[in-house]
Amino acid sequence: MILCLFTKEENGIIAGMVGGAWITNTFNTNYNTNNNTNNNTIVITGESGGQEIITADDYEQIKKDNEELVEDNEKLQASLESNQQRSIKMETTKKDFFEAIYDGDGYEKYNSSNNTGELKIGGKGYTDAIQLWGWTPFILLNLDGEYQSVKFDAGRIDESSIIDGMLRVYLNDNESGEFTIDAETPLTPIEIQVAGATTMKIELVGDGYKKYGLVNFEVQ
Repeated sequence: MILCLFTKEENGIIAGMVGGAWITNTFNTNYNTNNNTNNNTIVITGESGGQEIITADDYEQIKKDNEELVEDNEKLQASLESNQQRSIKMETTKKDFFEAIYDGDGYEKYNSSNNTGELKIGGKGYTDAIQLWGWTPFILLNLDGEYQSVKFDAGRIDESSIIDGMLRVYLNDNESGEFTIDAETPLTPIEIQVAGATTMKIELVGDGYKKYGLVNFEVQ
């Protein structure tokens, strides 16, 4: 696809995408009028000396198409920047969640930045995850009163006993709520309001045959 960008001086740039990289070529436009046919033509001369003659109507159409392409390019750039910011936010929230965990029992961290492997839930592997197993395993988090909510998905780890689970949450050492997890549902979304809390405990209630994972963390 070729973008022709024209300036008031009738100079411009021809830009194209080749192999994922932009290449540009500046040009000058010269107007020639054919008095016999009363048709305007435009000569586009490249830096290498090559020329192309187009009609004025084609020139106007190129400018119109170019404006639309520039607008589409700006939208694409905005979308890329938005996705980049979203990706940075996701990485930040994962980091915040993992760094907030300071102790616990019967848990294991899977962290992509440390290449600690992956946890499989519902046939899908997760490289940023927390595994809870054993008799009433739990994790302790230091929130410092900095967060409003904590979100994550919980699910039974593949090839473990098919037993429903329950997460019990404590904020500032006080029980805050319980969340039932269906063993046959790959992931159950969990959202905990933590405004004003300085500490949080997440506990998997029940016997030692259960193995559950926490993934897709988001803290705000």
